[in-house]
Amino acid sequence: MTSGSIPLTDAPAVPRVSRKLVASLGLGNIGTFMTWGAVPSVLLALQMNDLDAGSKEANLALASVLGAIISTASQPVWGLLSDRARTRWGRRAPFILTLAIGGAISMFAISQASTLWMIVAGWCLIHVLVTGMQGALEAVLPDRVPEALRGIGAAALGLGAMFGVLIGQLTAAMLVKKGYLIAYGFVALVLVLVAVLFVVLNPDVDNRDRPREKLDWRSLPAKLWVNPRKHPDFAWTFWGRLLMLLGFNMVQNFQLYIVMDYIGVGKDAALGLTPVLAVCSLGASLISIPLSGWLSDRTGRRKPWVIASALLIGVALLLPFFSATVPTMIATASIGGFGFGMYRAVDLSLISLVLPNADDNGKDLGIAGIASNIGDIVAPAASGFVILTLGGYRPLFLVAFALCVIGAVCVMFVRSVR
Repeated sequence: MTSGSIPLTDAPAVPRVSRKLVASLGLGNIGTFMTWGAVPSVLLALQMNDLDAGSKEANLALASVLGAIISTASQPVWGLLSDRARTRWGRRAPFILTLAIGGAISMFAISQASTLWMIVAGWCLIHVLVTGMQGALEAVLPDRVPEALRGIGAAALGLGAMFGVLIGQLTAAMLVKKGYLIAYGFVALVLVLVAVLFVVLNPDVDNRDRPREKLDWRSLPAKLWVNPRKHPDFAWTFWGRLLMLLGFNMVQNFQLYIVMDYIGVGKDAALGLTPVLAVCSLGASLISIPLSGWLSDRTGRRKPWVIASALLIGVALLLPFFSATVPTMIATASIGGFGFGMYRAVDLSLISLVLPNADDNGKDLGIAGIASNIGDIVAPAASGFVILTLGGYRPLFLVAFALCVIGAVCVMFVRSVR
């Protein structure tokens, strides 16, 4: 297990190739997150509307939940397979490229889908393949980025994610007017292009002579497990991520309803306020992501930044409990966005330092990714349960705050990283 980070002032000079690799990680994540920005929120939603406007919400929810569940199950499997890959191009490059091509082909297929189950199947396939590509990209961080650059490396991935979602939403909204084939085709083209650029600009070493453990498929379930007793730091980081993201998403997913029903803003005004809140959150994140990543590397510390980000998000989510006003919601979006940007910049770098075994980086990162997906899947139902059983939105803010605080406490128990 990796020990604590070393401050940059005491670290050896970082090779130039590492800086190029870090920049390429950000570019690669723009491609993968363009998919997450363009498809579920724009293209898939419009397809469901065209198919059956009366059932669009239920059909979109069906596709979203099935895609999330299947991709969650596939994440550690893709990681396990890439960990054991032995090729002249290294472990990750073949998966980054082939999964991007597979995702692109799936996008062309879904653009021509004409029934509910064809659309759902297409989205599930896209979800599985692009999630696999994203996981292979993230595995490059512990594989090839020096510890002294882990913070800025995770920040590059975080910035790529932010810009990718934004670019995906904007381009999909513009291109869908020309038809689904053009809109999906553009996203597919970018996905393949960034994969090719990453592989070409950052060639990995030939690892065909590297020994590997024989994979017994009968023991696959045991392989897709990290023993929390043997690797407590990984377990504490996993639970910290799950709880913090669950708390954040419980409020974030109900933001429009909170503005309408709790703040008391009319529907039209609420729809006008929503992009304002999004801009405040995004702007704050774009500041905190590179700043936090740089400071994390500069100080050689990861835990304080993860803990601070979780607490900052918790405080932001608690503000509406005390004041049900529009300025408070703007403050919540801005402070929460800044905290979430911090979290994006340092959480992955912390996880990369507590992975149990370097030979299993991809698989273990896939397991860590389950924490993020559980938060996405469970949050809507958890929010609804709290609102209906505890009496409205004020208890929701308290529960979200408590989850973020407990998530921060979990990270405090990590011992091998400063």
